[in-house]
Amino acid sequence: MKRTGWILKRILTMIAITTGVSILFLELLLCGAGEWKMRFAVFREPVGIFSTSCDMAQLKELDVVSGTVSVLYGSYSYQGISDSDVLYHYVLPIKNDNMVYYIGIKETKGREKLFRQLSERTNFDVRMTRIIMGNPYEIIENEKAEEASKDRKPFHVEGCLRRMNDWQYNNYLNWLEKAGYYGQTQQGQILPFYIDEINIDEKKADCITGLAATVAGCFLIMGSVAVIIRWRIRRRTQTHVTINGRVYAKGELQSVDRLVNDIELMQAVQRLSSITGLSMTEAEKIVRKWERYYF
Repeated sequence: MKRTGWILKRILTMIAITTGVSILFLELLLCGAGEWKMRFAVFREPVGIFSTSCDMAQLKELDVVSGTVSVLYGSYSYQGISDSDVLYHYVLPIKNDNMVYYIGIKETKGREKLFRQLSERTNFDVRMTRIIMGNPYEIIENEKAEEASKDRKPFHVEGCLRRMNDWQYNNYLNWLEKAGYYGQTQQGQILPFYIDEINIDEKKADCITGLAATVAGCFLIMGSVAVIIRWRIRRRTQTHVTINGRVYAKGELQSVDRLVNDIELMQAVQRLSSITGLSMTEAEKIVRKWERYYF
């Protein structure tokens, strides 16, 4: 068994290395998932997507956009598996330079009511698949009454452009075709993106925190490796041990070191006292701090 001080140092060193590697591994996973692209993207100047100066043809994935939504068409896709967590994707028309462009926009968790009140429901909107119990005609009538009583109020959004996956894009094109917009619109006016509303300040803080964590992880790993290298160099290069100003060949104290490693401390004190001529009290103090003398 190793001496307690040496074991504690090695444990702390391994904890530091493990922590550093875990941090870097997590950040690499986030990088692979595109999270770091998003973190850096939020530092760009937001594009006023409803501004006449906005060049819609130049928009690209992860651009930060903002504006006030006043018109919202029906839903072409959704995420979630139950009424409580479903988030719909809507078709958002944008008038720009005497042309109408179409883009998607996803509901924001906690702000679903704003989106659903503003959206214009159609017969070909996508609906969450579910089993309808009771009278389905009554549910349809309730939906019609709800649609007629909507209080449509514009609301501001700020978010990042995400590229639609194949399933979303096909649903999106199907909706535009059924609504009669696809045939009347040039392909360049149908953008394959949707707005994902995000908290810009929160994402900036995440980026700074992530960078700090990455730097900390690197320092933990490099510092721990440096300590291990230093220990090994000291162990290999040490030829003499100095105790109370007197120099001893390392081989002379090898038996003491073996007893300390085996935690036979009383025998180690006696052996050191017999070799060095130190009193038992002085020898005990040296043994308790043995790692400072014998590497």
